[in-house]
Amino acid sequence: MAATGMRPNKSGKELCLHVFYSIMLLITCVLATYAVGSPFWLNAGGGSVGILSACSDRKDLDTCARYGNNPKDIPVYEWRGAAGTFAFGIFVLWCSWIVSLVTCCCCQAATKPQRALIPIACLFITIGVILFGAGFGDPLIDTICANNAKKFDKGDCTFGDAGGAAIAAVVLGFITSLISCCVKPAEESFA
Repeated sequence: MAATGMRPNKSGKELCLHVFYSIMLLITCVLATYAVGSPFWLNAGGGSVGILSACSDRKDLDTCARYGNNPKDIPVYEWRGAAGTFAFGIFVLWCSWIVSLVTCCCCQAATKPQRALIPIACLFITIGVILFGAGFGDPLIDTICANNAKKFDKGDCTFGDAGGAAIAAVVLGFITSLISCCVKPAEESFA
């Protein structure tokens, strides 16, 4: 192959492993993106609140709205930090997914840097989840949750499914990063 100038391509189990890795990374990206955009983090009464938006009636999506167009419009200070850390983590995850598609067939040497980027993205999403919990002590959340909320204590509110999606994204992201250690560039497979 070196004589013809062609690069070796992945095949067989190496290709299947790379496809599985890309699918796991895609699921992680979708879960994390859903989590940050969803208003269903905390449920109180008939409504719900999230990092970027809230709903006055969680059964009617027409009652949901973003807090505003600017990060300063997010009413809870800690949630502004959560939004930033989620944004960075999600950006890195989506970029890694795009690179995983390209590295399946060409530019295969880019697989190695992804091994470090995915756990870093997951750490940022984890920090976002922690910052979300720290925001429970805000007077607004205390009012929404019947004056019982404290930092990291949701009071009378219940958790919605977005927090679970964020945690699932973190777990799948770390599993995906372990899988990425097994994905090798085609050059290593034939060496």
